[in-house]
Amino acid sequence: MSQSTGGMSERVRSFAGTASRVVPNSQTPTVRLSAGLVAVVGIALLTLTRIAVNVPVGLPLVSSSVWFDTVTTAAVVGPAGGIILLGVTAEEAWERIGLILVGVFGLLSALTSAIAVPAVGVTVAGSWLLLIGQTRGLKRQDYRWQSLGGLVAIALLGSLTLSLFGAIGVRPAALRPAGTTLALVGMAMTPLAVRSSLGPLAVGALTGVGTFSLTASAPFVSGAIVLIAGSAVGASAVLLAAAVGGLTATITEGVMRHRITPAVAGLLLLMAGVPSSIPRALSVVLAVALILGILFDTGSDSA
Repeated sequence: MSQSTGGMSERVRSFAGTASRVVPNSQTPTVRLSAGLVAVVGIALLTLTRIAVNVPVGLPLVSSSVWFDTVTTAAVVGPAGGIILLGVTAEEAWERIGLILVGVFGLLSALTSAIAVPAVGVTVAGSWLLLIGQTRGLKRQDYRWQSLGGLVAIALLGSLTLSLFGAIGVRPAALRPAGTTLALVGMAMTPLAVRSSLGPLAVGALTGVGTFSLTASAPFVSGAIVLIAGSAVGASAVLLAAAVGGLTATITEGVMRHRITPAVAGLLLLMAGVPSSIPRALSVVLAVALILGILFDTGSDSA
């Protein structure tokens, strides 16, 4: 298995180098919009299906195994395809290799469960390669904002690392709650990464207060929804409200200011929840790639 995985990695590196010569443009708004929307549709279908399956009213279509298998595949193919698209248009070599590795192994995981464990390892490694590659574009004049945004990316990728390893049986009792906490912290901080203005921040704050009130008034229902839809384990009500508020502010910033990237990244994180599975993790990796693109100026985030 290790030899075959190594061979696959070499082929991906070769493909990445070829792609960088063939595709001259790097992460334009059109590329980001295409990559993001396909991924959002895929992960949103799976998340909404998980919720619908658990409502008291019987819904035969969403309860069928055929439908669930279909949306699960879409939740992998959509984000993986978006990641590969960003990868082949990336200019920095480490970023390009990391993204393409994550995307290719994500697609392979949809074809066979035999590659599930290698896919976890590659997804973790490739996502950190993405961060390393992007930080090579650090600019001294934007150091403060880039550092804050970098902390958001580190929190989200740290959550991905802990949650995925916990999901495959590596100290799940410790890693899953820790991964949930890091994910919620990263989500709550996303307005810092996208430089949200006061209007969206106010909308996010109101949403966060509403979320906390709802959680306090119906703890069992809200807890079930958070676990089923968001895969959150041991999440505190305050942190959950902060995460929802932060993502709302990020999405609102994108909508109000006509900025594609914040809106798509926020939607991906909202639909993915805690990255404790390959479909969720792929959406988080794509969201992180989009956020890092804002921070390190790899293309305009408005269109």
